[in-house]
Amino acid sequence: MTDIIALKTINFYQKWISPYKGYSCAYKYYTNKHSCSEFAKKSIQKFGIIKSIPLINIHLKKCK
Repeated sequence: MTDIIALKTINFYQKWISPYKGYSCAYKYYTNKHSCSEFAKKSIQKFGIIKSIPLINIHLKKCK
């Protein structure tokens, strides 16, 4: 259930907040890989929220 809530929250952010904030993900721009929110979404889908939290934290630290 928490996976579904997390994924819906990320989808809401990607659709309604991210396009209007005025800038795009720097990590995506410099590495030409997934944005932080897209990485989080794919990680949760593959591993679940509990196993994804450390992976997402590592990714966000790389993004700065």
